[in-house]
Amino acid sequence: MADASNKAPEAAASEVKTDAPAKASSATAEQKPAAAVVKVPKKEPGPDSCTGIVYAHANKTIGMVIKKDVRVKAPGKRELLIKVLAASINPVDYKLNTMPVVGLFQEGKTVGLDFCGEVLKIGHKVQNFKVGDHVYGFANGSLAEYCIAEEAKVAAKPAKVDFKDAASLPVVAVTTYQALKRNGVKEGSRLLVIGASGGCGLMGVQIGKSFGAHVVGVCSGKNAALVRAAGADEVIDYTQTELPKALLAGGDKYFPGGERFDVVYDTVSSSDPVDHRYEPEVRQFLKPGTGRYVTINGATGDALMGLLRTGIGLDLQRTGFDLVMCAPNSADLKAVADLVDEGKIKPVIAGVHTMDEEGLRAGVELLKSRRAAGKIVYVPPAPPPQADPTDTAP
Repeated sequence: MADASNKAPEAAASEVKTDAPAKASSATAEQKPAAAVVKVPKKEPGPDSCTGIVYAHANKTIGMVIKKDVRVKAPGKRELLIKVLAASINPVDYKLNTMPVVGLFQEGKTVGLDFCGEVLKIGHKVQNFKVGDHVYGFANGSLAEYCIAEEAKVAAKPAKVDFKDAASLPVVAVTTYQALKRNGVKEGSRLLVIGASGGCGLMGVQIGKSFGAHVVGVCSGKNAALVRAAGADEVIDYTQTELPKALLAGGDKYFPGGERFDVVYDTVSSSDPVDHRYEPEVRQFLKPGTGRYVTINGATGDALMGLLRTGIGLDLQRTGFDLVMCAPNSADLKAVADLVDEGKIKPVIAGVHTMDEEGLRAGVELLKSRRAAGKIVYVPPAPPPQADPTDTAP
């Protein structure tokens, strides 16, 4: 009994001693809660910036400069991030920066519309393309190493041409395809193409022939062989004789049985006073009542009416006249790609330049000269050479 009574206080003391530290630990835990775990989002692979061509009013000569840190955006839910393998430039690209009102908002924006490249990333609602696909189409700011394109404005690259050829096509080929199809060019139609050696003109000849039309092309004598090779049945050298006189002098050569043209496709006339305006003198050669004068540029009023038709389908254009503005879409890009792969369209390139200061200047100056036979294409600068990890030389 004595032993039992002696051990009891020790046990009690032991319980108190072991209980005190436990309470102290609990209090400490309450006073210093554990720090919350912050999850850092994983950075997706891909570039943050790249080299591109941007608008710059400071360059008084061409209105553009090379920029080394163009921001690369992430694709939206129905967009693709494209690694650009080639891109081409169009007259609208150098004109946009000088247009009234519109030009004020272009400073610093990346230039370009046409591209061909590889899909690097896709938005979560993209259905028709996957990473690694080779595509071509339309993208605002295509003249850079990377660009963002809407799924609805892209199609699979034509299989039988290279990236540079494919990049030369979207604006000129889709614009022309829509212009001729909308204005009823078909088997047996008679088509006059003015400016037949330019980007849209060469497409006018080739797509017109693919539709089954008899095509007469108008160009300078030095480009006559090129236009004939594109498929023109007849070629008129406007530098030798004014177009109306040449047409009248040609007689049955241009108007067999007195039959006039169903469609005139004018790729030259514009609001620029430097450009010749052909419509007033050429309309007489269209079929009365049904002939269509189709152009891709014109006076401000005509351009506004063309914009209304393309944008909202409201046709307020003059009788027998159609100013066509390109409406980018995948279906027409696919139709063009099919014509290319069938051998009915052959891209024509006037020159290939690198996206650097020298290449930028050379390409834009050629484009502005209005003497380019075909399209002007740009390719991204070559990546810097990588160090050889096996090289042990000092």
